[in-house]
Order: sequence, then structure tokens, then C-alpha cells
Amino acid sequence: MNRLKSNQGGGVAGIIFVLSMVVISFLVPPPPGTDEPASESLKYLADNRSAMMIQASLSALPTFPLFLLVPVWRRFLDSRGESNGVFSSATSTGILLGWAIGVAVALMFGALAFLSESTLDEEAARNLSVVLTVGYGGAVVFWGSGALFAGLALVGEKDAARWAGWLGIVVALLSAISVFGWSNEGLTAPGQLMFVGYLSNMVFLLTASILLLRDR
Repeated sequence: MNRLKSNQGGGVAGIIFVLSMVVISFLVPPPPGTDEPASESLKYLADNRSAMMIQASLSALPTFPLFLLVPVWRRFLDSRGESNGVFSSATSTGILLGWAIGVAVALMFGALAFLSESTLDEEAARNLSVVLTVGYGGAVVFWGSGALFAGLALVGEKDAARWAGWLGIVVALLSAISVFGWSNEGLTAPGQLMFVGYLSNMVFLLTASILLLRDR
């Protein structure tokens, strides 16, 4: 039990979390663009119905390793200095709130896929898909805020911790930018920049996990 509470235990949990999230994210192909006909949205949900329902269920399971990572990561940030207690609390809050939104959105996408062969029509499929995609921006921003405050706690450190601190600040900036994707097509369409923000947050959590593994 003590090993699970150690920095190394938290690091292993974090790596499991990140790898699980990346694998789950690529279980289904990218959705149609917002400029495509509504019929494509319904077809996408129907064609990937089983995979999306499985993805939705699997998306909730990384909660377990995440809940091992967060308290260890918070303790690690606390150990960087007495003034960082606020930063570590804000980091934990950001990660957990982002996770709550992310799981809720993933499960609702699974529900859309479930309804795609029964009561869901084309317009509803397109509109609800866009709403949920934009809603996932809340998760990315909360994760980005967690990266920001962790970065501020670490940027005054030395060596790898210092570089991780700057990475957290950059990830926070990317996360903030990602919610401004409102174009009808291209990189700035809803969900495109957001996916960049999502992946950058996964990179930061992986970096955090490696720091925990290295810490003695």
C-alpha cells in the first residue's frame, strides 16, 4: 500500500493514465467537419456505433490511475517550497474538474452513438455533436489551468523540474488558445485546435509522471 502512495507509484499511475487516454482517443476515426452535411454526422455515429459506445465506457476507467496520480503530484508540488501550497491545490482542482467534464462529454457521445440507429435524426446528430465537441473545451481549459499552476510551482526549480515548469506554462497557453476555434472549416474549426490542447496536456501529465518516477 505504501508503494502506491510513493512518488514512484504515482508516476506509474500517471503513465498508465496517459497511455490509456491516448489509446482510447484513437479507437474511432475523426468525426466529420462542421462544414459537412448533417447526414454525415448521423452516418458517422451509426457507422462507428459499437466502437463509440466502447470508447465511452473505457473513457471512464482511467479515473482509477488518475486518482492515484493527483494526490502524489500535489504532494510533490508542495515539496517544492512553502509558497506553492496554493499552486498545488489549484493544480489538483484543475485536473479533477477537467476530468469530470471530459468523462461526462465522452459518455454523452456514447449515448449519441447508441441513439443513432433509433430516434436520432440528422440535424440533431450534427447539432449535438458540435455542442459536445465545444463543451469538451471546458475539460481542456481546466487541464490547462492545472498545467499552468504546476508550471508556476516548478519554473523556479533546477534541471528537469524547471523545464517541466516552462512546459506547463506553454501547455496552458495552447489550452487557452484552443477554445477560440469557431471557423466553419480548417484548423480553427470546433474541435481541431482543442485536440492540440488535449494532446499537449497529455504530454505534460506524462512529463509530470516521469518527474515523479525520477524523484527519490
